[in-house]
Amino acid sequence: AAIALENMVELATEEDAAILIDASERLLQRAAEDGSVEGRTLLALFLGEYRSIEDGLDLLEEELGRLGVARAAQFAERIFRHRLEDATPEQFARPISWIEKPLTTASGSDPRADALRLQLAGFYDLSGDAAKAESLYRELMTKSGVDKQIVAAVKNNLAFMMALRDGDPDEALALVEEALDTLGPQAQVLDTRGMVHFTRGAYTSAV
Repeated sequence: AAIALENMVELATEEDAAILIDASERLLQRAAEDGSVEGRTLLALFLGEYRSIEDGLDLLEEELGRLGVARAAQFAERIFRHRLEDATPEQFARPISWIEKPLTTASGSDPRADALRLQLAGFYDLSGDAAKAESLYRELMTKSGVDKQIVAAVKNNLAFMMALRDGDPDEALALVEEALDTLGPQAQVLDTRGMVHFTRGAYTSAV
């Protein structure tokens, strides 16, 4: 539904887009009146993407107990990707704090904590703090006992980040090839490999 609205808004005139957004908000407000976590989450996404980032984060924060940190952070990431140019460091700090809080007491061997660390590194990267993101990615790659799927996702994300930020192209290629071995030909990994080849000047391989 969110993707359909986004497509319609992009195709509509400015006046029609405003009408679509207003109508969607009324429908989602009514859907959220029953207090269901699904209805309130959809409303949070809508508010964050089309109204105010703060309003969307406020509603997600109210639902942390029912959603859980990982899911709430996923929805917050969707808001930020939609509104990246408008987001402020203070706004990024909110979901980062949601993730950091349980990590302070998590067991070093807890696989759920490693998944949260992966999310945290992604938020650091999205917010522009590449140094923190890379440090956490490398920590996860060398930490013992991390699920191989998480390690592969880390390698893919780090390779993509390195490609965008003029990192070592040989290391980036090695990382994404290792991620591909584990995850298979997923679109996200293939996109990363294409980007890495492009930055290496291997334009034929990038296609």
